[in-house]
Amino acid sequence: MTRFQRQNSEDPMATLCRMALQTRYEDVPPDVIRLVRHTLLDAVAVTIGGSAMDGIPAIVELVKDKGGKPETMLPFYGGKVPASKAALAIGPMPRAMDCGDLHEEAGHVSEYIVASLLAATGLRQNVTGKELLAALAIGQEILVRLGSAYKVISRAVKANDCGGHYIFGAVAAVGKLLRLTQEQLENTQGIARTMTQPHTMAIYAPATLMVRVHHGLVCQAAITACQLAARGITGPREEVLLGANGYLNSGRWETEPDASPTTPAMAWPRVSGRRTCPPHTASRRASRPGPSGSTAMACWIPRSASAATS
Repeated sequence: MTRFQRQNSEDPMATLCRMALQTRYEDVPPDVIRLVRHTLLDAVAVTIGGSAMDGIPAIVELVKDKGGKPETMLPFYGGKVPASKAALAIGPMPRAMDCGDLHEEAGHVSEYIVASLLAATGLRQNVTGKELLAALAIGQEILVRLGSAYKVISRAVKANDCGGHYIFGAVAAVGKLLRLTQEQLENTQGIARTMTQPHTMAIYAPATLMVRVHHGLVCQAAITACQLAARGITGPREEVLLGANGYLNSGRWETEPDASPTTPAMAWPRVSGRRTCPPHTASRRASRPGPSGSTAMACWIPRSASAATS
């Protein structure tokens, strides 16, 4: 079992970055890989379904008009655009149908990660299926852990805040796919921290197209942050999650830092939490038992020191 130590007084995000970069496809438990494949299939299906819904053609037109270095192919529309601009266009597609997978506490998951990864593939010549799945698993894990720590569904939404944790998962996935160094990924997450804010629930009341466009902006920001760090731009690394300036201190309620790896050591795999997914890809919204009849989906890093040694 792989074990990751929180070194001295480092911010837990540094530990998560180490986990993200050192995790191989072979380290991920088979049942988790099975789930990741299912969520990838579902995300692709809802991306297809949402690719021509309201607002999407207009964003694609904007992205194509702006032009730039041809890096990533725009699915369904054709033509290559810069990866970050592709993320802006792809990001809203899976959200448009509102049929993607959800975590009971962290909210939307794969819609952010898959769209970011699809856009990021244009920044590498060759990406294997195993690399894509490992990056997806990492991104989902970090998004779910931090959303759970922030108590997005149980507390934040009730306070008119739908969380800002999504970008951390997208950054972890893209950073892993692009093979950033530890220092670069920590800087990227620090840059991401400066871009998070309590995302207001106003986009839902009344509902506007920003419900889906928001996903594109997060995906675009995740790729841009990785590109900045890869070119030497630094971000705050000491208080990304904890401390006076940490993300978990921004909630107007008591958050749960133990849901992120704030303990002296963490090990995995360990599955906890619940996800729901359509039983027939992108066909209807309904809960579905997980692999082997379980309902556990993500979070295979224990939440406490006792869990780490159990």
